[in-house]
Amino acid sequence: MWGLVLAVLLDVLTFLVARYGPSGGDAMVWSFRGNGALVVPFGVGPAVLAGGWTALVLHGRTGVRWLWWSVAAVLIGVAVVLASVAATVLGRLDAADRLTYLILAWAAIAPILALAARRGVRQAGPVRHVVAAVVFVVGFVGGFLVAEQFLAPGS
Repeated sequence: MWGLVLAVLLDVLTFLVARYGPSGGDAMVWSFRGNGALVVPFGVGPAVLAGGWTALVLHGRTGVRWLWWSVAAVLIGVAVVLASVAATVLGRLDAADRLTYLILAWAAIAPILALAARRGVRQAGPVRHVVAAVVFVVGFVGGFLVAEQFLAPGS
């Protein structure tokens, strides 16, 4: 359910950035309009996956604030995306390129760090949480693709 809702919100944000997003620099060096809006699904998308997977990894553990950890994972991922955007706007494309790898890796790093920080706390129903993680990804990606069909130009 949350995967679908977040996917639709992400797609709406992508649509808005593609249509009305900023651009600038001498001779339009950078632009987030059109294809530049792909920073939203390929930047914020991994941050959302990091938060969802972190929540699912920690959800069945007693005494763990899984919601706080998952929101923190999303916010850290979004901060890295914003740092990459700032590097692009400032003309530091080499730094923006390096941050791209961190953005994509954060989806895997965040739940691993959360597990390492909360090791020793027993997980209840691990198979159920693994299945939920797969369903979250399928719902998130599928929801984004379906929402894209409704917001695509010419529909």
